[in-house]
Amino acid sequence: MQKPYLSSTQKTRNMIAGFGGINHNLVIDENEFYDQKNMTADFYPVLSPRRKRGIIRTFADPHILYTKDKLAWVDGTKFYYNGAYVGEVEASDKQMCKIGALLVIFPDKKVYNTEDGTFEDLEATFETVADVSYTLCSADGTAYEDYTVGITAPDTPSPGQLWLDTSQSPAVLKQYSETYTAWTAIPSTYVKIASENIGKLFSKYDGVRISGSTDEQFNTNMVIQERGDGYIIVIGIINAPFNQPADSGHVTVKRIVPDMDFVTEQENRIWGCSSKNHEIYCCKLGDPKNWNCFMGLSSDSYAATIGSDGDFTGAISHLGYVLFLKEDIIHKVYGTRPANFQISDVYARGVQKGSERSLVIVNETLFYLSRNGVCAYDGSLPVTISQKLGTAFWSDAVGGTVGSKYYISMNDGNKWSVYAFDTEMNVWTKEDDVHAKWFSRVGNELYFVDDKNRLCSVNGTTALYNLFCSFF
Repeated sequence: MQKPYLSSTQKTRNMIAGFGGINHNLVIDENEFYDQKNMTADFYPVLSPRRKRGIIRTFADPHILYTKDKLAWVDGTKFYYNGAYVGEVEASDKQMCKIGALLVIFPDKKVYNTEDGTFEDLEATFETVADVSYTLCSADGTAYEDYTVGITAPDTPSPGQLWLDTSQSPAVLKQYSETYTAWTAIPSTYVKIASENIGKLFSKYDGVRISGSTDEQFNTNMVIQERGDGYIIVIGIINAPFNQPADSGHVTVKRIVPDMDFVTEQENRIWGCSSKNHEIYCCKLGDPKNWNCFMGLSSDSYAATIGSDGDFTGAISHLGYVLFLKEDIIHKVYGTRPANFQISDVYARGVQKGSERSLVIVNETLFYLSRNGVCAYDGSLPVTISQKLGTAFWSDAVGGTVGSKYYISMNDGNKWSVYAFDTEMNVWTKEDDVHAKWFSRVGNELYFVDDKNRLCSVNGTTALYNLFCSFF
């Protein structure tokens, strides 16, 4: 009997040489996973689970996690630096910004000096309760006591005699020069405003706003040229000394910091923006207390109006420029001093509203969540890098970095997820469904606060503040 002939089956073996990460699309490569949990590209090209995370402590009511050499946070109304209690703030979400040894807290407008431990307000307000005197004086506060006031010069002036020329407005103080036999205008005249404790809260060259004076020329923004506890000296001119009695109204002196939506630091200045006022600002060089100091110097404060539509959605310093982002435009600030500051507009995908915490710089490249996905921005134009995360609409993203990896926690409308993008291997991995509210790096460890109010470490570091830690 003839038996059937069976053909042999050819065997093949395909070797997957490298782990390709996650690809949440309909068509994927054989070395990629459609979905993942607890994966990492740390040992690329080897497929590997992530390290255990450390749980360091649990907060009661966290409002920020930030790093200035050491970790800083706000728990309820208490501000801590390096694990030590510093002072009280409002129980609201914060932004922090570092400038030199200072750590500045918004919207509370407070500043902590990490070197000497002082913790104080950026703003200051003083309202007089006693009489206020006004005296024409020199820059050092020496009163001009003997001068002639009138529209015509004295007939027989003596050398160095002073004449307040009231033939023009404002009046001009002039001094007679025997050498030139002529009256020479004194370039700047000053007025000493004196009252009990009026200068105690302020410093020399503070930009302040004065109100309540019976002489309207002083009810404006002015720069304090000199001060003592009982007086301030400002640029101005008066025909004669006068007093403002306490019962005729109080004089108020304020050092004001603008209300800002987002802040960042660049070249020893804090920069901020206001959607309500359509403005951007920067403080005086090295001085976050002064935002209204305009003396024509390179160290002055700065303010500019922005004409583009929409609200600001984030701010960050990148490659030597200050970036103020909206959802569809990036405002880039050039220059080194107020006289040459310029603002250019790049009509490109900015950061998504509500995802300002996703702005993170990894190896000189800026990453953030836009309305159309996660973008990488190298200073030219943003490029989408999140195609492998699928077509979900992500929102409310928070980012962080350690090493060459960009971590991002974001919501797809149903659940939160933490993804990691290895910028060197160009590989996305999904870690888990944790909702990280803040990321902050110290050294080679990335810390975050999750929605369970836990302070956690990405790589499992457990030695912070010598507290007992668990893992997950």
